[in-house]
Parts: sequence; structure tokens; C-alpha cells
Amino acid sequence: MENAQPRTLERPVWYGDEVESPELPEEGEALVFEVGSATGPDGETRVLYGGVRAETELAEMYGGRIAGAALIIAIDELTGAVHHAVPERMDSAPVEPVLHPPGALEQMDAVTSAIHSHFNVDLCTHLALPPEEGRYRVLLLLDALCSQAKTVAVPAADVRSPVPVEPTLGAAVLGFGSHSGTPELEPGRLQLASGAKELPTRPNGVRVLARIDPDLLTEDDAGQVLLTALLRGHLDRELEWVSWRVPASQLEASDGAFWFEPFRKAHSELQPQRWFAALVVGTAVGAAMVVERPQ
Repeated sequence: MENAQPRTLERPVWYGDEVESPELPEEGEALVFEVGSATGPDGETRVLYGGVRAETELAEMYGGRIAGAALIIAIDELTGAVHHAVPERMDSAPVEPVLHPPGALEQMDAVTSAIHSHFNVDLCTHLALPPEEGRYRVLLLLDALCSQAKTVAVPAADVRSPVPVEPTLGAAVLGFGSHSGTPELEPGRLQLASGAKELPTRPNGVRVLARIDPDLLTEDDAGQVLLTALLRGHLDRELEWVSWRVPASQLEASDGAFWFEPFRKAHSELQPQRWFAALVVGTAVGAAMVVERPQ
């Protein structure tokens, strides 16, 4: 939502429920945000007003750091470049999730049933967006929990210093067509299969299966759509990404089914942790845990 009178920002990140903040449900998990205009130290900017509600597993894993466990993503619609940051101050200690063995929560005398938090971020400053005006697909990720994506127009600001970003999944392989385990077509949705198909005999160790409703595809003047793959480990908290421009006709011909192989190393060589993948096509987002390798 846009403010009638844009607020003046005193800091790039702060917490608490603002008038512009989204409402959180009383039950269930949610990761949501609104966007408003503001005046920051670099001039006109955009503010992300975010909210998260997590239940037992995530609540026990992240506790009071639940907001810092989320990740803000801004994908440049023109270049496909991905800018990202967690909604925490730059000097905050890294989030360290508390892991419980399978079934342990059911045996505990007391567990956190739910936790919620509101956070607010100067998008342009905190994500170090380029100085030129542009349009970005903005979304939130928290492990397998994802928000919807929204298109946000960002104003120019000459005082912002450009920070180059390069894809870190440049060796990822993208393909089209369905396989055993590919999600069924669901109207209005982009879906990832939970758990990737292992390919132990190939250099890329796993294949992530996905399907999008072809009616969601919004092609550019060249008949292409921007597809971005995101991958994050829940222990190292690092984000890897790559963007492709693909012919919309290929996705339509495969009835929306496609796949990608994200890893350059074999599945057996991956760092022991959970890996979460997300795919963004237009403003459609899907996320799932694709690999779990316990210590």
C-alpha cells in the first residue's frame, strides 16, 4: 500500500507493527508484506513492511530470531539479478537454528506453539539496489515458507552506490518436461516437489521437479519469461541463485512442467544440512525442502 504522506526514515531496519503492516492470521503460518513510499537518507525510497507467523517446528527452530531467519529477495525484471538481505541490522549475530531429531518435538513437555514478528526495511538502502530506477519482483523466503511476489517500482537515487551481483548457480541445468514425481497441475499455482530426485551417477547430484500453471506466464516482447532459481542452506544461510529467460512456448508445450539441477557437486558431497529451493516465474513463487542431509 502507498502512504498518503510518505514517512521519513531514521534507520534502514526496525521492528514492530506499523499502520502499514500486513495483518497476520490467528492460526496457521504466514509470510506476508506490504510496500509503501518513504523518504530515506538517499531520497525517495520504498519500505517493506513484513510479517511472519510460524508454528511449532519453525518457532522452536528460530525462536525470537524468526524475523532474522527470513530473507528479502528483489529480482531485477530487466537483468534477472538477485539482490537480497535479511531483515536485521548489519551488526546482528548470524541466526543459528536449533535442530531437533525427528520426533523429538512430540516427546517434549513444552514447546512453542506459535510465534510472530513484524519487521520493516528500507528496500533500496538495505538491499543495496542499483542507483537507476527499476522494477523488481520482491518476495520473502523462510525455509519452505514463501510469500507471494509483488512488482515494486524503485525510484532512481544517484547517491546509491552500485553493488555488482553475479549468479552463483551458473552451472545449474534447466530442462522441460515431466518426470516421475513432478507435481500435478494446479490452477493458479507454481509448485515444487518436496524432496529432489537423486542422480547419484551424474555430476549434478539432484534434480528439482516443478510445474507452473501456464496461465500464470507473462511473456515479454520477445515471447520469453524470466525464471529465477534460488537455493539456500539452513545452516550456512547462504543464498545461491541463477536467472534464465526461457521461451514461454516451451513451458506451454510441457504443460508447465520443468526441472533444474542446482548442484555442481554430487549429492554425497554436499554439506550436511537442509537445502531449500524456490522458483520465481513472474509473480508466482514456489518453495520446498529439496535435500536433507543430517549430520
